[in-house]
Amino acid sequence: TANGRVLVSTDTGAIHCFGNGALAPQPAKMTTEPFPAEPTIAQTAQAIIAKASAHKGYCLVIGKGSAQLGYEIVKRSNLQVFCAEYDEADVKQAQQGLDATGLYGRRVVVNLVTPDALPYSDYFANLVVQLTAPGQPVPSAKEMLRVMKPFGGMLLAGQITRTGSTPLSQETIALLKTAGEFTADNTLVPNAAPWAIFKRGPLPGAGSWTH
Repeated sequence: TANGRVLVSTDTGAIHCFGNGALAPQPAKMTTEPFPAEPTIAQTAQAIIAKASAHKGYCLVIGKGSAQLGYEIVKRSNLQVFCAEYDEADVKQAQQGLDATGLYGRRVVVNLVTPDALPYSDYFANLVVQLTAPGQPVPSAKEMLRVMKPFGGMLLAGQITRTGSTPLSQETIALLKTAGEFTADNTLVPNAAPWAIFKRGPLPGAGSWTH
């Protein structure tokens, strides 16, 4: 019960509230713009989709600001997007905003994560987008490879508004190079540092089907 009322969830998805007296309907407040307008983020989402080989399937966006970028990716593709944020307040704010779009839980979700143990299944993501910023943690290459689909899964890592060096450590780059093709793109986001682009190959020991 809640404030003397009984809430009942049905297998059709409807939720009913039973109580004494009549209540006026309270329409849900919906929006298509749950975040402040940021043209650079929208442009980055479009550039990521154009660069990526995956336009449907599962996308994981990691780092501060992942929810807003993830929403822009949802609007421009058929991807199911998981947004991994490190700050609990950012997660709650993003969840509330995205819930008002009607897409939360259907096309996009936001999770509170730690970089050393991402709460996702092995090899589930067709596309991984890693947002980097000074002072922000970055998952290890091992952890990113664990969640990334073999045979064509992609990682795009970079900054949206800041300049600087390629946002991955040399150790991470070296490990990624053993598992696929690694390049840098100077044009993905205008006025930003080069983005790291990685396309994953087959798993070690994987065979080929010939008939």
